[in-house]
Amino acid sequence: MSIEKTIADLTASIVNLTSLIQRLADAQAAPVAPKPVMITEPVTSGAPVPTVSPAPAINPLPVATPTFMTPPPAVQATPTAPFNDAKGLLAYVMDAYKAMGPEKGAQIQTVLTHLKYNNINDVQPEHYTALYLGIEQLKAS
Repeated sequence: MSIEKTIADLTASIVNLTSLIQRLADAQAAPVAPKPVMITEPVTSGAPVPTVSPAPAINPLPVATPTFMTPPPAVQATPTAPFNDAKGLLAYVMDAYKAMGPEKGAQIQTVLTHLKYNNINDVQPEHYTALYLGIEQLKAS
């Protein structure tokens, strides 16, 4: 027996088995219809006729209701100060003072006091953004 014949025989067997499995699966999946009931006796007009209501359909797989994802809330980026050292801070504050004028520019001290500083040179890098936002709010008002 050659290897080619063995392969051909095995292929034919696999095809036959696949066909048999498919027919069995189809037979099991086909719904079984109830046998009709034959009434052989005549029904008298005075006797109540029993009625049979069909059984409710059973859904074997629950259907999930669609859910719609809402987009996450937009995260607003916190503005950062346009400076990152004491020299840049001093230049920004001086420019802001000049742009606002002496009356409004004097309110920069209020922003510093709010951040618990008395002098611009004492401001720590972690408070640069807070100072920047406070001065920008003064400019806008």
